[in-house]
Amino acid sequence: MRKIVHHELGEPARVLRVEGGSSVPLGPDEVCVRVSCAPIHPGGLLGIAGSPAFGTPPTIASGGRIPGFEGAGVVSGIGSKIDPALGLREGLRVAFFPAPGAWSDEAVIPASSVVPLPDSISDEVGAQMLINTPTALIVIRAEPDSLPPDAPTGIVTLLTAAG
Repeated sequence: MRKIVHHELGEPARVLRVEGGSSVPLGPDEVCVRVSCAPIHPGGLLGIAGSPAFGTPPTIASGGRIPGFEGAGVVSGIGSKIDPALGLREGLRVAFFPAPGAWSDEAVIPASSVVPLPDSISDEVGAQMLINTPTALIVIRAEPDSLPPDAPTGIVTLLTAAG
């Protein structure tokens, strides 16, 4: 399995490396996904850099840290306690979020973080669609506290996928 790893915080271009490694063991309530798309977004880069804008810097284990929180791919393994009513099965195309360690050939993800992708949604779109809603909610919830007291009412907040 290939994965993108960093062993220290710093400028992503300097600290990120592609490494080989073994698969992560699958827990009873998890699925394994062969990742086809895992977007790179500013929040992930801020975490790699250790920026205060990320919040608490991510913990880096002795074997390094695999960035990424979301993506899309195909289910390749099912945990022993996954409820069949969820419809998760090997070969199913899915999107996932949150799933730390998504910048890898495969990711082991809690079943509750996986949703099926219909054929009408590409992997590229599916890999990003679950993060956009929480991002919009954060903006909406933070907006009133971020405006000065004398700001006009009726402020419009615009969030784009590229923004």
